[in-house]
Amino acid sequence: MRRLLKNTTQRRLAIIGVLRDLIGWQNPEMIADLLDCSTKTVLSDVEAINQFWGEHVGIEYSRTNGLRLNDALHNKTRQLAGNLMNESEAFTFLERLFFQPNEDADYWINELYISEATFYRMIKQLDKVLGEKGLILERRPFRITAPNERWVRTFYVQLFLEKYGLNDWPFDLERRKIIAFISSANRSFAIFYNDRETLESSYLLAVIIVRSSQGFILSEGERLVLDQAVIAKILSLRSVADQIVQDSKYIVTEYWYYEVANSLFCTYFITKLEPSCQETARLLANFLKEIELVYETVLPKEQRRNILQKLLQIQAAYQVCPYPRSILFDSAAYFSRNAKLQYPHFTKYVHQLLLSMERGTGDPWFSQFYFSVLTILFKEWKGLAHSLDIHSAKVKIFVVSDSGEGHAAMLAELIRSRFYYRVAIETHQGSVLDFAYDESFKKYDLVIANYPIKNYSYSNLKIVDDFLTESDLSSIGSVVKNIR
Repeated sequence: MRRLLKNTTQRRLAIIGVLRDLIGWQNPEMIADLLDCSTKTVLSDVEAINQFWGEHVGIEYSRTNGLRLNDALHNKTRQLAGNLMNESEAFTFLERLFFQPNEDADYWINELYISEATFYRMIKQLDKVLGEKGLILERRPFRITAPNERWVRTFYVQLFLEKYGLNDWPFDLERRKIIAFISSANRSFAIFYNDRETLESSYLLAVIIVRSSQGFILSEGERLVLDQAVIAKILSLRSVADQIVQDSKYIVTEYWYYEVANSLFCTYFITKLEPSCQETARLLANFLKEIELVYETVLPKEQRRNILQKLLQIQAAYQVCPYPRSILFDSAAYFSRNAKLQYPHFTKYVHQLLLSMERGTGDPWFSQFYFSVLTILFKEWKGLAHSLDIHSAKVKIFVVSDSGEGHAAMLAELIRSRFYYRVAIETHQGSVLDFAYDESFKKYDLVIANYPIKNYSYSNLKIVDDFLTESDLSSIGSVVKNIR
């Protein structure tokens, strides 16, 4: 979908993507080779990214080390996606087309204030990009369809989520009523949604209401076979459904309960009804047990059920729509990047387990689901990060001070307060006047001192101020991160 943006914007997003995926400092020449442009262009783009997008994302540049992504700004890329879509005629057209699917070319040329030639160039590009997501841009009138209506709904949910986030709302429907319906249905079917998932589901239900009111309904082949008990539970929510569309231009269609069951809760029902999901559930249960055994942690029963449900729904969502979801930014990829930075051993082990599952089942557990799986594990497994810290290999640090044992203990406490379970610290006992190092000091990852140790010959020495500065802690943190 990035091809709908200007070439310079595409290249700048590609630079951010490369730096996101390749952790640490990267050579600008290597990035230039990947993007088929000059190093000068890459550095010029980096300057432009920092100047024009600096509020949302930043790139550090060092003549010595190269380029790296500023870790402090990842969560703001969501806002950048909305800004870029607002500036794009193609994305503006896609959004308006959702609400007005019955207009001709003349209408859109006038509505977008563009020439006929520009409009048809845009349409040609949209044909290619939408085709890669299984979608069809029809003419006379212009509308988006697909062999499977759920693909269209999935696409528009992701488009609106990336553009508006969870705080804004582009629909002329009351969101609180939609959330009330979702919450009631979740209670009926014992579905566990966190707040973010509930808000994301509100987008999907709004899209379902709009599309079905426009006449875009699910085909017979898209409908799951539901028993009467399930249908009865959904029908009991009719009064809540009526309240959503009250005083609006939308309607509750005759078979609205099928639309809800087969779109809003489709992934949930697939996990319950599809025979293949039972085998997947067994594999995922073993996947969680492996993690518990290796990292000597216990997953409480309620959390296990919740995580298994969410992991199964990843695969079910793939069955509903096998195309990649992201439009401009993949928020799970940014989340996972930080997880890989902080817990490289754990994320690598999850990588290996998912790769093994992918080879065994044929489903893209690693190639497409990896980021989503990591996100679920860290967000839903309470205490996971704490447990990983406790059981991970500790960075061995020795502290010595020419101001005595008390000062060495203070320095050790400052380090421990920042890095907690990630470090194992010893301090020199006795007078520094009697201090002498030997070969045993090679076993330490860091030797911290507030003075230059005479004739010290190993590379693990770090000289710090009497009271640790942020620069001192940052340097120690870099060593901790690299070793872990």
